[in-house]
Amino acid sequence: MSGEAGGGDEQATRTSLDRHHVLPAGTLVAGRYRVQSLLGVGAMGMVYRVRDERLRLDVALKVLRPERAPDAAMLERFEQELVLARQVTHRHVVRIHDIGQDGDLHFLTMDHVDGRSLKQILQERGKLEPAEAVAIARDLAEALAAAHAQAVVHRDLKPANVLVDGAGRA
Repeated sequence: MSGEAGGGDEQATRTSLDRHHVLPAGTLVAGRYRVQSLLGVGAMGMVYRVRDERLRLDVALKVLRPERAPDAAMLERFEQELVLARQVTHRHVVRIHDIGQDGDLHFLTMDHVDGRSLKQILQERGKLEPAEAVAIARDLAEALAAAHAQAVVHRDLKPANVLVDGAGRA
């Protein structure tokens, strides 16, 4: 489970991209994160695949929408997302690493999942085979149980926020 990271450029529609400033590939954020590609656009922000040049690994970078000047309430929600998410450790939950700011850009970093969103899979295929649907539902149930054990509620569980890796794990 994740906030909005994952999938590929098809998750970000052309219409939604035209309304937002997209960080071009090669952009260096906070002197550390080199943008590789846009992964998705969500209600709160945009998610990029980036290379952490300090640790030499790929992560996802979630950036608050730059065209909306973040107010105190939005920044508080953004920070709370990090604090709450860090309480949950489970193999089916994307791990949040850090929160930061680069000028007017507010961001957080998280594990990059090499896969696609469940929404993309459903749009492409129409439906899942029963065994595949049960496996994904089991993964999600385990992830939610781990979150609930820490008194964390996801609040935005939907196919666009479920990432499925190449092995079919959610």
